[in-house]
Amino acid sequence: MKKHIKELLAEGKYDEADAYLSENVTEENYDEDIAIFDGTIGLYYGDRERVWQACANGLTFNPRNYELYVILGEYYLYTNINQAYLCYENALFFCQNEEDKTLIVEVLDKLMQTGNVTVRKVSFVILSYNLLDY
Repeated sequence: MKKHIKELLAEGKYDEADAYLSENVTEENYDEDIAIFDGTIGLYYGDRERVWQACANGLTFNPRNYELYVILGEYYLYTNINQAYLCYENALFFCQNEEDKTLIVEVLDKLMQTGNVTVRKVSFVILSYNLLDY
């Protein structure tokens, strides 16, 4: 099932993928992969509620799924550029695929070049004396 949906999306057949998803996906078989497909279809249709719900559901299955953070970055891109930037940073942090990392870095660079990103770098220092375990 997942392979078929992935092929439909790769071919740009979003209507068919959406119909197939609707007919074959239930709560029992919904997982992070289905959430990625669902969010991708939601982005295509401009259905912000669907994108949000897909990402929220998918991240409950795997909060380290970089593809869901990319989709969430797209979700925020035109409404909150700072939030989008942070989502792409999370995607980069969790991504293990070098080709995808390169694409995410390009998006982050483009966002920074707009001059509209105001996310600041922050570090936390926790002082402890003889309490390294804590």
